[in-house]
Amino acid sequence: MSKRLEIAKEIGLKAGKLAMEFYNKQDLVVEEKGGYFEDFVTEADKAVEKFIFKELRKAFPEDDFTGEESSYSQSDKEYVWIIDPIDGTRDFIKHTGNFAIHIGLAQNGTGVLGVVYLPAKNKFFYAEKNKGAFLNDKKINVSTIKKVNDARACRSDRVKQDTELKRLSELIPTKTNEYVQSSGNKITLIAEGKYELTVFKQRTVAEWDVCAPGVILEEAGGTITTTDEKNLRYNKKELDYPLPIIVSNNHIHKEVLEFFS
Repeated sequence: MSKRLEIAKEIGLKAGKLAMEFYNKQDLVVEEKGGYFEDFVTEADKAVEKFIFKELRKAFPEDDFTGEESSYSQSDKEYVWIIDPIDGTRDFIKHTGNFAIHIGLAQNGTGVLGVVYLPAKNKFFYAEKNKGAFLNDKKINVSTIKKVNDARACRSDRVKQDTELKRLSELIPTKTNEYVQSSGNKITLIAEGKYELTVFKQRTVAEWDVCAPGVILEEAGGTITTTDEKNLRYNKKELDYPLPIIVSNNHIHKEVLEFFS
């Protein structure tokens, strides 16, 4: 295990403990960001991001850092840490447990390390490029399902308000299509073999939503690309992605892409 992953894991666990202190708080301060449906920020988002940034800067002063609650600009550094302090803020507020802390690392635009922690569910994922993916220190792999008709898909309940997202989520004739919240939760559930597919609408997920869980997924054998079959890049000029994103167990990826051709 590299020094970067070892320290990222330590920081992730501490950040989870801090998040849970706010999760159990009675009078949590919540603000609405505006924009996409139910887009909130809480005092927990800000505090957790501040803590992660402080600890990472202490350990790796030569690297650069970006996070959901901070201003963004493309970096010229080789290593850039990409942080989502609370992925799934809606669920954090609603106390469903389906929120996660993301600590991702990109090297020259490629995701190379990911930590995703769901502290309310005691699920701690981590991975490093070419070294496998793990959940609570046990190696994980995607499922072996090879046909779309047999696949289990997951999608956001935002389909109830977003007609284009609904169209995308129903375009693929999977066996089941269940509601699962937060991008990190969806992607890691595919990584551990519980689902085979999810689709993100264009311009609705940013780098911090997909960097850390994307590394975990790929190391578990899965695939995440835009609909033109390109791998996701990080530390770009634009934070989001202009095309829908397909996340799969890899075995069905080519068949899924045909629906977008």
